[in-house]
Amino acid sequence: MKLTGVELVHVDVPFRRDIGTAAGVHRVRPLLFVRVVAEEAEGWGECAALADGTAVDPALPVVEEGRRGPGSAPTR
Repeated sequence: MKLTGVELVHVDVPFRRDIGTAAGVHRVRPLLFVRVVAEEAEGWGECAALADGTAVDPALPVVEEGRRGPGSAPTR
């Protein structure tokens, strides 16, 4: 299977109400949708888009770097 594309879609989903935690008050939840395209199929996935990452999701800059490849310039 040959990969033909990867698309990252960063979305900030607003909460209906502010959520207070030990880390502060949260008003939105950043999410990252990932679309992977191959010659025979395509698929979608999602992960947290947090600047520092979580125990199961890498930090957003790490994901963006992986998409561009090592040593590439940012695409902002």
